[in-house]
Amino acid sequence: IDNIVVGKKLGGESLGYYSLGFNIATLPVLSMTHIINSVFHPVYAKLQDEREALKLMYLKPLEWCLLFMIPVSVGLFLLADIFVALVFGERWLSMIPLLKIFSFYCILRTICAIIAQLLEGVGKPKSAARIVLIEFISLVIFLYPAMIYGFKGVAVAVIVARIISAFLYLREINSIVNVTLGEYLSFLWKKMFAAGVMGIIVYTIRIFLYQNTVFNFIVLILIGVAIYPLLLYFLDRKLVEELKQVVKIQ
Repeated sequence: IDNIVVGKKLGGESLGYYSLGFNIATLPVLSMTHIINSVFHPVYAKLQDEREALKLMYLKPLEWCLLFMIPVSVGLFLLADIFVALVFGERWLSMIPLLKIFSFYCILRTICAIIAQLLEGVGKPKSAARIVLIEFISLVIFLYPAMIYGFKGVAVAVIVARIISAFLYLREINSIVNVTLGEYLSFLWKKMFAAGVMGIIVYTIRIFLYQNTVFNFIVLILIGVAIYPLLLYFLDRKLVEELKQVVKIQ
């Protein structure tokens, strides 16, 4: 519905900026969502009567997905302007604010996708459908006031509607496996801290690079790719051991 509104009310050019910005920002999570849908749905169905095992199989995929989504979101937010200028050119510079707004959408979408599959797996598809409906209604309510601010306002409306959806999904999953805020924070804070430090370092180095060249863009990406796992190595040795096990299996 957001694409329809942007196209009709703001015109084809705005729709082009909006659609491309949304597609780029959500691209990292699409393949991950596909894996979630194909792999974990049958697992959740088998474990629906084993609450502790179900809880583990909910938290672990969530942790692994956010392990990648959090730094990707931070990187996209910081480097959106360089990326657009180098890849698409000056004509598409209006898309930069959209990429920044949508940069954290993939985190919300990941959370919603995992919980939606769990709900369907344990025989509660109506709960997931109800949340989707509420998100749609919320988006409709927010869209038209947001139109005052153009396609950037529409993007914010989409994010707010998705935040409401994520909150409802988290409340629903809590009624099934009873996950506390502390349990979420126990694995989230390390990724968030590492991504935050990575972002600060990348942003600081960028200030001294002056020019937005392809070489500098690649350097900034490589710095982020090096710093984030290095920080996690010191912050979360357990996660590092899990990664080693996965590599050995492969």
